Amino acid sequence: MTPSAGLPSLLVGCLVAAVGGLALVLSFFRRHRIADPLLASFGGFTLLYGVRLFFQSPLLPGFGVSELASDWVISLTTYLINVPAWAFFWQVLGEGRRSFLFKWLIVTGAFSVVGVASDLNRG
Repeated sequence: MTPSAGLPSLLVGCLVAAVGGLALVLSFFRRHRIADPLLASFGGFTLLYGVRLFFQSPLLPGFGVSELASDWVISLTTYLINVPAWAFFWQVLGEGRRSFLFKWLIVTGAFSVVGVASDLNRG
């Protein structure tokens, strides 16, 4: 594999993670003391997606990142990314606590907790 083969996922991952981090920071300044939930959920989703893209790059061992660490971060972000994504959709489309999207948000949150706990238990 040529060194440039993993460069797009590395660069796009950094860019998407930076946009997500900026959106998270801006969500806290949007309303004094309370985060803007729509912008925060978008920022959380894009930050996690960018981190996952970054760690999927085959160039990371050249920077001293072990394959085990990359696999662990990819697995963790795969479990967690659904929570801010569904929170974003719930903010955009949902109507109150009884909506389907809110219930699905609770299910994905519970799945994330179980998935992360399972991975931590297995090592």
